[in-house]
Amino acid sequence: MESRSNALIARKLANALFPDAEIAPGLVSTMNYVTLGLAAPSLKFFRRVQGGLWVGGEILLDDQRLVFRPNSINRTFHASNLTQVLPLSDVTAVRCRFGLLSGIIDVDFNHKLFTFRCFGSKAFAQTIRGAVAAGNTN
Repeated sequence: MESRSNALIARKLANALFPDAEIAPGLVSTMNYVTLGLAAPSLKFFRRVQGGLWVGGEILLDDQRLVFRPNSINRTFHASNLTQVLPLSDVTAVRCRFGLLSGIIDVDFNHKLFTFRCFGSKAFAQTIRGAVAAGNTN
């Protein structure tokens, strides 16, 4: 069997939507102290309105995977590891939709949805589709 290279195709700064993202408990306590108790209710409000919390980081696309890595601030502030690795062989659809300031990309895989936003979203979505198609021909 042929060995695959994991050759990097594209890299983008992005924000990914995590429905279950939780800020580290100690940080919420500190934020509540500084904001006179408004941090926790604000986080709950944003999570409800947006369907989760947007987490900053980068998207890496190689010939086999789409990977989201949170930036160092978000790795520190969140209670769990929010790194996402999606094998391109599991991707069934890539869609773009409107978002304020930057477009939003929805990636369907294994009956799940991964959503992120970035500048140049339409072109990047097309790049992902091309990588998925290329992987399906090998």
